[in-house]
Amino acid sequence: MKAIPAEMYEAAAVDGATALQRFGHVTLPALQNNSIIVVLLSTIWTFNDFTIYAQIRNLGLADSLTGSSPPTRASRCRSSRGS
Repeated sequence: MKAIPAEMYEAAAVDGATALQRFGHVTLPALQNNSIIVVLLSTIWTFNDFTIYAQIRNLGLADSLTGSSPPTRASRCRSSRGS
């Protein structure tokens, strides 16, 4: 927020803008590019965390697409061993 010039806030105050209007018309537009990058990276990292969690829990992506649940996989393994 230090990158936003103080002159922009001063100009808005001279024009009669309230604090809320200065925030909405000066601060938010100035932070828009940074916010887009933060949301994009956060989304990517969230999907990355899901992949790690799925690998730890031994859940494959193919199983989630086919609808197989872990108990179904376990019963398939038992039936393939012949017990």
